[in-house]
Amino acid sequence: MRTPIVNLLLMLAAAVPASAEELALRLDPARTIVAFTLQATMHKVEGVLPVSSGEIHFDRATGRASGQIVMDARRATTNSEGRDKKMHAEVLESGQYPTVVFTPGRIEVKEEGPDRGIVRLAGTLSIHGVDHAVELVAAVRREDDRIVVDAPLVIPYVAWGMHDPSAFVLRVAKQVDVTIHAVGILSSAGPAGAGAAAPTPGGT
Repeated sequence: MRTPIVNLLLMLAAAVPASAEELALRLDPARTIVAFTLQATMHKVEGVLPVSSGEIHFDRATGRASGQIVMDARRATTNSEGRDKKMHAEVLESGQYPTVVFTPGRIEVKEEGPDRGIVRLAGTLSIHGVDHAVELVAAVRREDDRIVVDAPLVIPYVAWGMHDPSAFVLRVAKQVDVTIHAVGILSSAGPAGAGAAAPTPGGT
């Protein structure tokens, strides 16, 4: 009997051979956006954390997940030169900690439909030199030959040891709201995740 995980992944990857036990979601960094919002006194700060690379593997039989999504902390920007300089020097300390990495460990299907679903992805977020356990509840849908994933994440950056930029007049929230919009291709992972062909729309 197929598990909900198998049903959802088979639905999303209709072109992948049913004999393939593991699937890989290979992200398109140019179309994947990690945006963040930080509430502050009388205004809010909005920025983007660029994605360098991303690949997540799913074992359809067990729900195990692996891979990495790598973000370039050095290129994080809020489109304000002065504010960005302070963010990189005092909060992210991106010269010392140049990357932010999410490593998935397990996937669980919460809801599923004909061409979309909701999954819980548990893993580890490595930021500012420390690993933190996190869970993403993601909306997943298929658009032609692409898989689109949208997920929110709250990062309590001050509690995680990063500098609080608040001053006497300027008060800044102690957590940052992150929105992940990932776009990629789902395919058979192949041996050790290599050599897999991308799915063809409308295939069987």
